[in-house]
Amino acid sequence: MKPLRIRIWMVIGMLIVLIVPRLFFDISGILERYIGNAGRSERFVHRMSITGAINRGRMLSARRLMNPN
Repeated sequence: MKPLRIRIWMVIGMLIVLIVPRLFFDISGILERYIGNAGRSERFVHRMSITGAINRGRMLSARRLMNPN
């Protein structure tokens, strides 16, 4: 088997430098899309329930101020 020349090794190294980070980027994006969304949706529902409770409290306070009886 003939040894590879320095130019071929340089091309292989440049491809590795370009391809490996891209693979990490794509894999992390896929993992976030399928695994990370569960936590986000739970946090969103929790945040919306807190926001709804705050708004209900504000409306009740406004009604009490308008009609003190």
